[in-house]
Amino acid sequence: MYVTIRNQTKHLLICRLNSGQTIHLAPSETSKPVDHLEINGNENSKLVRSGFVTIAPQEGDDGQAAVMAGRRRRKEKV
Repeated sequence: MYVTIRNQTKHLLICRLNSGQTIHLAPSETSKPVDHLEINGNENSKLVRSGFVTIAPQEGDDGQAAVMAGRRRRKEKV
């Protein structure tokens, strides 16, 4: 699943990914799609809690989201 990161501040933000790469986001800029594993459990969660960035599923990724939701439902029923 891919997500996008959006800068909510009026300042340049630098987001470090788990792979060691960085994303530079200008004010109100949205990143290119990033694999959710790149941001899972890293320092970006602090930025989200502080309200500096928002992380959203990539538009048009509904098929993948539906697959993931289906997997969750099957596990709950068992």
